[in-house]
Amino acid sequence: MVLELLEESMIVKIYEERMPKDFAKGEIKPLARILELRGQGKYFCYGLYDEGEFAGYCFLVVSKEQDAVLLDYFAISKELRGKGCGSICLSLLKAEIERRSFGTLILEVENPRFGKDEGERELRSRRIAFYIRNGMTLTYLRIFLYDVEYLVMTAKKQEMLRTAEQIYHTYQVLLKPDKIHTKLRISTNIRCFATDMDRTLLNERGKLSLRTKNALSEALRKGFHVIIASGRAYDTLPKEITSIPGIEYAISSNGASVWYKGECIRRIVLKEEAVSDLLAVYGRAKEEFFVAMEVFVNGKAFCEREYFDDPSAFGSEKAVEYVRGTRAVTDNLEGVVREHIDEVESIAFISKDRENREKLKRKLLCEIPGISVTSSIEHLIEISGQDVSKGESLKWLLNELHIEREECMAFGDGDNDGEMLSYAGIGIAVENASQLAKNTADFVTKAHFQDGVAVVVEEILQKCVEIDEILL
Repeated sequence: MVLELLEESMIVKIYEERMPKDFAKGEIKPLARILELRGQGKYFCYGLYDEGEFAGYCFLVVSKEQDAVLLDYFAISKELRGKGCGSICLSLLKAEIERRSFGTLILEVENPRFGKDEGERELRSRRIAFYIRNGMTLTYLRIFLYDVEYLVMTAKKQEMLRTAEQIYHTYQVLLKPDKIHTKLRISTNIRCFATDMDRTLLNERGKLSLRTKNALSEALRKGFHVIIASGRAYDTLPKEITSIPGIEYAISSNGASVWYKGECIRRIVLKEEAVSDLLAVYGRAKEEFFVAMEVFVNGKAFCEREYFDDPSAFGSEKAVEYVRGTRAVTDNLEGVVREHIDEVESIAFISKDRENREKLKRKLLCEIPGISVTSSIEHLIEISGQDVSKGESLKWLLNELHIEREECMAFGDGDNDGEMLSYAGIGIAVENASQLAKNTADFVTKAHFQDGVAVVVEEILQKCVEIDEILL
């Protein structure tokens, strides 16, 4: 198959014979406007041909700043649909865009939520899935064009934060200057921010910077939900965060519990058999290498005195103050666990002995059923119930709040954030994140000590909302 620039006569033929069948009447621009822009070198019409036979078409408009190109119309001949021609056409189109240095490929898709019936919603969802399979990424934007809502996709997710400008630059070409402010609105489809705390939201001193606090407060003031999603036990979450007016929900213990205004509204505990097995494995591990244990029960964190007295000996050099300020110390941790054996949210093993720690992790996964194992930082092995994760709890909570996953943006830095970053509509890792978190995320922002979360939140609040207000 090949992609060829179309002559004017073929463009007219497609416009008159094919476009009325492929697009609703209100979606088709005047032919005169298409030809006018084409003559100005701003609009490009391509035909897809299979061994000389017409197979489809795609029309493009290049933005005013030449930083992006919008896929304005795209259709495959009816008899060839479902045979992979669409994917081939997009691949050829991307190569052509690259060759001509048109900028980033962007496109609009109708929001599935607002389909008139289940069939139309399903069709819109399949269309989005098709573009995702072919390398496009949903952005955090929605646009209202002639009062019809669209979501925006981009071929370069690393440029996602520039997409609002790119869309605006494109419509500066498509719409006449006196029409753009009445025909187009750009806003964000994000309604919720879910964020990890340590090494993500908190800075290198484990504190909330003034910039980040202000960004969260402004988001809350504008009606966004802010959900804390931490590996910590609930009672150890910093009051400087939980006391921010408007922060009502928190996911703690790596997803084992969900809280609303200090009340637990969902809890998944380890099975008693698994807890007993974990205690037995820990007892044997202590005979082989230097390892400590901590336990989360009903939102509280307990640890042994040996770990409490010297956290750095087990790998927690940077968390000495945090451990001593948040853990209830006991000389009989096993006794505490057995007393609350049906209330254990999670158990963590802590060691700086990497080789033995990895052996222990493999042993847990192979020998103990009904558990999930993850790590927020390297020297921790964090164990929860089966299928427990920040991602699963975020999914549950968003459903309770009637928020679509595409309307949620999540931030994280650790392996334990991976499922949450993957589930959220847009997952963002901070620069200091683990490689797994970065690989899972759609986008990488600045490091936690550079207010990486605030950078993105500010971008959304300022760029999208300001453009929305300007164009109303």
